[in-house]
Amino acid sequence: MIQYQHKLFTVLLLLLLQIPISSEAQTTLEIDFDDCISNFSSGTNMDFTEFTADVSGDNPNELSLEGGHLYRDNPESNSHSCTPGFDGNPAMCVSYLADCIPDFTSERSVRIDLRVDPEEGQTSSLTTLSFYHLAPTNFAWINGTSGPNNYAQYFGVQIQSEDGNVLLQVDSVASTQDWQLYTLDLEGVDGFVVDQSTLFQIRILPFCPIDNGATISIWDIDQFVAMTACEVEAATLIGEDQSFCVGDGIADNIAADAITVEAGTGSDTQWVITDGNTGEILGLPPSFDVVDFDGAGNGVCNVYLVTFSGNLTGLEMGSTIMDIDGCFALSNSIAVERRQPDGGIISGGPFEFTVDGDPDLIPAGSITLDNASGTTFQWVVTDDEGYILGLPPMPSVVDFDGAGAGVCNIWHLAYDGEITGLAPGMNAADFEGCFSLSNPIEVIRTNAGDCQANGGILFGGPFEFTVGDGEADMIPAGSITVANSNGSTFQWIVTDDEGYILGLPPMPSVVDFDGAGAGVCNIWHLAYDGDITGLAPGLNANDLEGCFSLSAPIQVI
Repeated sequence: MIQYQHKLFTVLLLLLLQIPISSEAQTTLEIDFDDCISNFSSGTNMDFTEFTADVSGDNPNELSLEGGHLYRDNPESNSHSCTPGFDGNPAMCVSYLADCIPDFTSERSVRIDLRVDPEEGQTSSLTTLSFYHLAPTNFAWINGTSGPNNYAQYFGVQIQSEDGNVLLQVDSVASTQDWQLYTLDLEGVDGFVVDQSTLFQIRILPFCPIDNGATISIWDIDQFVAMTACEVEAATLIGEDQSFCVGDGIADNIAADAITVEAGTGSDTQWVITDGNTGEILGLPPSFDVVDFDGAGNGVCNVYLVTFSGNLTGLEMGSTIMDIDGCFALSNSIAVERRQPDGGIISGGPFEFTVDGDPDLIPAGSITLDNASGTTFQWVVTDDEGYILGLPPMPSVVDFDGAGAGVCNIWHLAYDGEITGLAPGMNAADFEGCFSLSNPIEVIRTNAGDCQANGGILFGGPFEFTVGDGEADMIPAGSITVANSNGSTFQWIVTDDEGYILGLPPMPSVVDFDGAGAGVCNIWHLAYDGDITGLAPGLNANDLEGCFSLSAPIQVI
């Protein structure tokens, strides 16, 4: 589990979610005219209070009708009637301006005062106005008469600010003799994005008679709709993708200065950590740098910043970022690669061999490996103190007879990227990098009989000199190391390539090979207990007798 540093923390998907996305929370105000009432005798034809609005959407408090309903100036002279609307439900009929030059100050306008009231810190945009319109060739009044209509040829729309400035005006839209939807797209138009309570005064004016001789002159309107959307800008995250070796118990936090934020608008922000493949929300930290990715295992996370206003749904752990709904914008993502190699579990053994000159090989298939993961794998053989004796391609190729008496351990190593310390003679405890070692399997090596001497393993060389030039040819001190040796007495031996002893130096670095002539020498490390025979220059090391063990040799050419 990904954790906060205080342990409470419990990036479409793939390509789509790498780019900023946003969701415009919308609010809709609708006047449906279904409650239209018009009776001359009762005066309801001069009363417009039934034309109220229904508001729905993400922020229903954001839109309202000032005064509670639409209206016309001087309703005693500019009354209304009712007619079947585009959907069969009632619509409103009104008289129109007889002049063919639109005058939006005319009392014939249908007036709608629309208030947009964004939440504190939020920006809202009046995006759309629409309504159905009809200039019928024959009028038809509900519960009344019908007949020829001297219909209006045009209508216009004007929107003013509260102080009377004209924000938008459409002068002459041709009327139709069947119901048609008219839509004004206000997105991107100056004046319709606000960050405080704002009144928009809307005038819809039918005008210009067709002059067909009919005595009735009316125009019909139905289903007025206004829509707002919140305005939130996505932030941009500036920073490199991150990569951590996790699962080692060391906290893996993104540095506080590794990611910077540019732009972005909204009253609130929230950092979000998601699964890089599914988009599932894994955490909602107060800032990205408090997240410890060490316990999350292999995989990829994405880090996002959500800018938003108002209430959001779906912004919770266990949901996906595609479930977020409301007024928000999602930044680009910063990917966090979590690398956790696993050396796996090895089974088999322990193995025990007698060091007697015969090859001691672990049978192929005797060691099994499960659950390893990583980009690179390596078998490692160490002594019982962790010093690396070999890096075989597989355990079954190692001949343990030459290692002398003692204990070896076989490990399986998995790692990602670079690793240091992976070389014979180094200690596996000093590895550095993103790695994991399996459990070890023991290989126990005992000498024939009671002898426990072990000449050990030599590291270094081979060495090559040009001899006979009178200049000393000596192996630098420290160039040969010995590991895993055991015995009461130790001796360095220099032989020719047939095993004849040329010298018994206290250490290899004191030998001057310049006088030995051209050829090949071998350096050995001898361990023995008690007495030994045959240990003298001129004798052959193959004829040694006693409780002893020789290391493998290092060549000097």
